[in-house]
Amino acid sequence: MAGVGRFKFLAEVNDIDNCTKLACKYKERGDFAYLLDGQCFNVKCFSKKSCEIASQPPIVPTALAKLVWSAAPGQRGPDKKIAKIAEHRLLQDIIYTDSYNREVRPALRDSDVVTVLFEVKLVQIVDVDEKAETLKVNVWTTQKWKDPFLKWNPDDYDGISTINVEPNLVWLPVIILYNNAAKGFTGGLEKYKTKVLIGSNGTVTWFSATQFISSCKQNIRFFPFDEQFCYLKFGSWTYNVKYLDMTTDQTTADMSAWIKNGEWEVIDVPVEKNQLYYACCPHPYADITYTIHMKRKVLYYIFNLIIPTTIIVFFILVGFCLPPDTGERITLNITVLLTMTVFLNIASNTLPSTSDSIPLLGDYYLILMIMVCFAILSTCVVLRYYYATPTRMPERLRVIINEWIASLLFFVITKKPKNKGVSQWCGKRTEEACYDCNESNNFMAAQSFIVQNESNTAEERIALIEIRPKNHLPRANGVQNEHQKTPSSASHKKSKSEPAINLSGGASTASEKRLRRRKMSALPKRGNALNTLQNRVMEGLGVLTRRVKEDNETEEIVLEWQFAAIVLDRLFFVLYSLTFIIPLFVFFYASPTPPVSKVEPQ
Repeated sequence: MAGVGRFKFLAEVNDIDNCTKLACKYKERGDFAYLLDGQCFNVKCFSKKSCEIASQPPIVPTALAKLVWSAAPGQRGPDKKIAKIAEHRLLQDIIYTDSYNREVRPALRDSDVVTVLFEVKLVQIVDVDEKAETLKVNVWTTQKWKDPFLKWNPDDYDGISTINVEPNLVWLPVIILYNNAAKGFTGGLEKYKTKVLIGSNGTVTWFSATQFISSCKQNIRFFPFDEQFCYLKFGSWTYNVKYLDMTTDQTTADMSAWIKNGEWEVIDVPVEKNQLYYACCPHPYADITYTIHMKRKVLYYIFNLIIPTTIIVFFILVGFCLPPDTGERITLNITVLLTMTVFLNIASNTLPSTSDSIPLLGDYYLILMIMVCFAILSTCVVLRYYYATPTRMPERLRVIINEWIASLLFFVITKKPKNKGVSQWCGKRTEEACYDCNESNNFMAAQSFIVQNESNTAEERIALIEIRPKNHLPRANGVQNEHQKTPSSASHKKSKSEPAINLSGGASTASEKRLRRRKMSALPKRGNALNTLQNRVMEGLGVLTRRVKEDNETEEIVLEWQFAAIVLDRLFFVLYSLTFIIPLFVFFYASPTPPVSKVEPQ
């Protein structure tokens, strides 16, 4: 009937008689009246042939359809070909005719609302671009609506109940993706290339498979343990709810054709119908919103970003095992710091440039970098203590580090000896460079000394003189001379001009005695020669004693600073070990709890 003429709705009536009366009273009287589902129309025929035996209403619709084709056989379509088959005739009747205008909304009255049934089947998540904050997804869409101008009786067209036509031949609802992020704003109907299925009852169904790129705001706070919510908002761009409404039979998206993604796991895809007001228009606009709740699979990030950095930072602990006086520890720490910056750069390249939140992985890297900087700083402090200038350590600092902290770190603390200086140094040196520290306080003697004579002869040039202590003699200026010997002395029988000298310590032959006399003749003949020699020996011993004492004090100061450096090194090792474990604990337990349920392919 759509190919007969132009229709004008008059009123809703119960029978054809009342419809005929209304058509006759209408100011622009048509060719006949038409009754369809209780709705009366005034019809103006396009040609005489279509109405030559229908000049007087009322007309029965089925009879009219037969009349038209019997009265006007061999009609030509837009392709100028004569319609011979039923489908061709049907297309000419409802599509290729001047009575159908695809720009007109399929409503018999202006107040009628066209309802579009919209459904989505989620097929595959192609890509989630965190940097651009977009979601690329493959979907199958279904749109259904009623077009009263595209109805026919299948019996009149060889039982044809459905036909497929190009979408540009019929009226289409302008349903687009609101949050489209593709170039050129291609979220509209130009993406759909499939044909439209039209039923004999006027139901238009449009199945299409397409790929959408939608904007998806990323919440990267818990990256890589994050969950994202991406929205697909479909609605009409031109018709408000007064003219077009949207509905759906889905509560969740259809996942029967779902293809799993290697990076994301879909938890749920709920569906929600909305009617929203916009600032441009007084009436609301309907939309169907699909919320894709998905969770990131973290295995890739654990093995490529987390475990390598953890192993690298662990080498800082190994660096504490190196001796403090080696410079390789700072080199190792700086190398680890540079490696951390490389991994941080890799992670930042995959995340959007946003200041809304700092990702959990970024917090982890930041803490590790702070730990590496702390290790470098602690190494500098240890080296500063280890190579400190030989000045006495402040007593309070020595007590805090060398006693309190050392005891807490299980260092064995020994009491400081009371006798300082030479008494501590003795026993560490060889007997050739040390005098007897256990002798009586009334006596001090030298082990050996060398006397160099002015003579040029080799035999008279050097003499080795050994002055042995005499335990029974009193001490005068720390050295015993020949004039102070008592009569009870065993060597008192010798000449007073000769000192008590024994080169061999045993019986001597005549040649040895002559050699001894020759060596003794090299000594000054004056009576105070021995006293002069003894004074020189005492001066040398005094210098040696002061030098040994100074060396002992310097060594003691150096050892105190080095011990403090070792104590601080162990303290920093303990602190670093604790701070190394805490970030790992926080990193893995600060992530969101796993979802209770997830969507599985049906």
